[in-house]
Amino acid sequence: MTDKLQQRRRTNRVFKSLHKPLAFVQIDPQQNKVIRGMWPSEHERPVYFVELRDNRYAVCWCELEGNYLLLVPSPKSPVRIRHLRYPQDADIVGRVVGFAHLIAPLHSRTVAAPPPG
Repeated sequence: MTDKLQQRRRTNRVFKSLHKPLAFVQIDPQQNKVIRGMWPSEHERPVYFVELRDNRYAVCWCELEGNYLLLVPSPKSPVRIRHLRYPQDADIVGRVVGFAHLIAPLHSRTVAAPPPG
């Protein structure tokens, strides 16, 4: 792993359709500027890790409108679009370039039965 990539493990309700709570998020801090454009699908649109001044964060799509940073959630999220003064109220830490999450509990109390035979 290079020094240029930071990793964080946190929860986030803004982008719950792409990753689950407690996902391991990999961030490229060199990609910290919002890219404008049209994308063929939501999976190709850049997702950013944004640190807010109130010690919270967001993993979301971003748009810039004048001096405002718009935090755009997934359509499946219950969170609304947030408008923040930029850069006064938020920092774009970097672009999310990967994430991973558990697909089963770490300590399962159930044991699978061996297949019949």
